Amino acid sequence: MERIAVLLVSDQVVPNVLFVKHLWNQGIYIDRILFISTKMMEENEISKNTRDVLGENVKSDVLIVNQDNFEDITNVLNKLTVSKDNEYYINLTCGTKLMMLSAFMKFSPLSNAKLYYMPIRTNDLEEISEKSSNNKKCELKVKINLHDYLRSYGYNFPKDKMNILYSDDISVHKKILTSFLNYTRNSGMEIIGKKLRDLRDEDRKKYPEMFTSEQLDFINSKGFSCDSTFAPTKEFILFITGGWLEEFAYLLFKEKLELSDEFIGINLQAKKKNFNNEFDVMFVKNNTLYYVECKTGLKDKVGDEERSIIGETISKIKSLKDNFGLNVKPCLFTTDGSMRDKQNVIRPGIKDRADDYRIKIIDKFILSDEKLLEQELNDYLK
Repeated sequence: MERIAVLLVSDQVVPNVLFVKHLWNQGIYIDRILFISTKMMEENEISKNTRDVLGENVKSDVLIVNQDNFEDITNVLNKLTVSKDNEYYINLTCGTKLMMLSAFMKFSPLSNAKLYYMPIRTNDLEEISEKSSNNKKCELKVKINLHDYLRSYGYNFPKDKMNILYSDDISVHKKILTSFLNYTRNSGMEIIGKKLRDLRDEDRKKYPEMFTSEQLDFINSKGFSCDSTFAPTKEFILFITGGWLEEFAYLLFKEKLELSDEFIGINLQAKKKNFNNEFDVMFVKNNTLYYVECKTGLKDKVGDEERSIIGETISKIKSLKDNFGLNVKPCLFTTDGSMRDKQNVIRPGIKDRADDYRIKIIDKFILSDEKLLEQELNDYLK
């Protein structure tokens, strides 16, 4: 006898990973996985990514169907030999509606088959039966960590570099935050800040032996007390020119949710095939992926011209979000205040785009009010 998990394949990978892990957690060891997939999904290595996360010891087979042709899907499944001696566990969550319908028609009449569905953006699993209108529902007890979540979608990154901080003392970050919230424009300080950012972006092996007095003034305006003996390092320059905000967001969410290191990461340098991506802060809560893009400012200066980068930042978040299925909650976390009008209301064009992409905005106005920040964080995390 074999216990076989039948998984419909689509861009939504994690539901299938969680399904098999749930069965294992219930003491149902799966001997073989049968992927019902498409040519495009296999070219994108979706089944492979699922196997990689579940472990190499799991045996598997793949049936290729035309996801838009009901007759083809039905014919392929009808040719599948189903043994009365085996047990079948079918996850109907992924795949197209035609694939789901065909799989339901194939397996629902069988007494040795159980069919399941995981509603999107929930952490529940329902057992479906055509013989009963009262489906059994349970909350998933298994959890997927951040490393496996990203691996499910084909991303690889050094696991030992997920949680590297310049400072793990959130009071340091709060001092810098206060300086940003109280900041008034000063052309001299902005020039110094830009020079430090240019220093950060240079690919250099050696930094100056000391900061200039003007650079020290800029640094100390952010809540530090540094003198001329304070030597520049790559790590500090990355921190003072924006890395501090990523660390603040990381520590804020980690402490609020009491997350262990395996469920949260910062400055993730993730690679997928030949493409490199950088994610500021990511964490997993109740098997939902949260992605936080951090920006100290939403304006860019090219020569003497200053331009807004709000639109392209929202587009970037949307693009990265789309790589991880439907159960993703993105957030723009910024000390910038330029998205609001004189009444401190986010301008309609920006709000509409953010709402369309389900992007939470936490900006200077919210960060300036601890009570409001707590409310917005709770809304984001619910």
